[in-house]
Amino acid sequence: MTSWLLASLALLTVPSLPLLVTLFGARPEVVLAAPLCGALLAGTAGILTLLAANTLFWYCVLAAGLNLGLVAVILRRKTGAKRPRPTRPWPSQLIWTILTIGVLVIAAAAPIIGPLRDAKYVEWDARSIYMLHARWLFAGHDYLLAAMANPAFAFSHAEYPPLLPSTIAVVWQLGGHVDLRLGELVTTALNLASCSLLGCAVAGVLGRHLRVLGIAAGGVIAAAAMGIAGAGGIDGYADLLAAVPVAAAAVYGLVHPRSRHALSLCVIALLVSALTKDEGLVAGGIVLVLVLVRYWTLVPPRRIERSMIALGVGGAIALMAAWPVAARIVGVPSELQTGAVAPFLSTATPISRVGPTVSALASYWVFLPWVAATSIAALLALRAGRARLSLGGSVWLWLVIVLAGGSLAITYIVGPYDISWWLRTSVDRTTMFVQVLLLSEVIVCGLVAVSCGAAAIGSWRHRAGAA
Repeated sequence: MTSWLLASLALLTVPSLPLLVTLFGARPEVVLAAPLCGALLAGTAGILTLLAANTLFWYCVLAAGLNLGLVAVILRRKTGAKRPRPTRPWPSQLIWTILTIGVLVIAAAAPIIGPLRDAKYVEWDARSIYMLHARWLFAGHDYLLAAMANPAFAFSHAEYPPLLPSTIAVVWQLGGHVDLRLGELVTTALNLASCSLLGCAVAGVLGRHLRVLGIAAGGVIAAAAMGIAGAGGIDGYADLLAAVPVAAAAVYGLVHPRSRHALSLCVIALLVSALTKDEGLVAGGIVLVLVLVRYWTLVPPRRIERSMIALGVGGAIALMAAWPVAARIVGVPSELQTGAVAPFLSTATPISRVGPTVSALASYWVFLPWVAATSIAALLALRAGRARLSLGGSVWLWLVIVLAGGSLAITYIVGPYDISWWLRTSVDRTTMFVQVLLLSEVIVCGLVAVSCGAAAIGSWRHRAGAA
């Protein structure tokens, strides 16, 4: 099992890592994003399996395309102008990369080491949704189409996005047989990578200033994100994989200084969320629109910059829309059409559902008013500090929180299911992304405050020395 798991992680990491390192350098976030890129390739392969063949075939085709892109980048650099050498020596950069990755991964793994060791079986939703879909993809194109169109499988939410099942199917096809425990472990590894990437996003807010403090703060948010999920981080569910990358995308795209590097990581992370669950698709779409507004309106009006932004955002929109459109073309029946959830449907009016919905969401977003007060204080006191660091304002993250949280509340209020049953069985998982974003906002404000304090102390010492 251990050797198969390591081979599976290598299969997900190796295809995209050389291209990412070539484009952006051996940075911690680049290494942590590589397995998520592998999962994104697998999710795209799952969409293409609707056309022909199987996921492993398309995965290999896409991986080959990435490496052809790597060759093109190398050739272009060889024939182009000389690029300046990095100012930091390579050994020092490598040491910081290893240290950062180690701290973040260990911090993210700390809450789940005991539960992961004691886990005995695969939970129901993981078995009846994600592992079942992975079996369809494992069997190939013909079986997948037949299963998705079969009303008997309506209970399995056949219309769910394919990233996690496709990734598991690729891993199973590598070994040649189905193994539910391996699928669960691969899901856990992706959760670890996504929580560590979020930690890296928070740690990088200050750039190279106060780097040790940034890494410590990143470890805190990585551990907190995994802790919020609890057993959901190790039991094969996709909720954490949908919630955390979209938070990382928001930090990279809406908080970090505007750059190609931050924009690329933002797009990768939000695509992972969008192809994992419907909630991730909605939240990812909101983040994508806000990032487009921030970059399009505030970057220097250079043609190359705006063309790159349009290309990246257009590609992201096309990939996000590919699965819903393909599912409709194939004719996937919804559970409402088949009557599979008839016992759980409700005839209550939306007005009567507002109270239970607000009460349930408030129990998980209990710190929202306090975080709002902190953000307002930070907005008034730290505006100059954010401008000095070229960071986006708190208003961007709050727009994500309000819009995505509001869309979740509206879904519960106008949805067709019995509200008590629906909230009882899902609200702890669907609210995770808002909890993670609230924590991210608090920690970012804290880091900016410390940076401002350090800058003030440095300025005071400089004036005292001059006097």
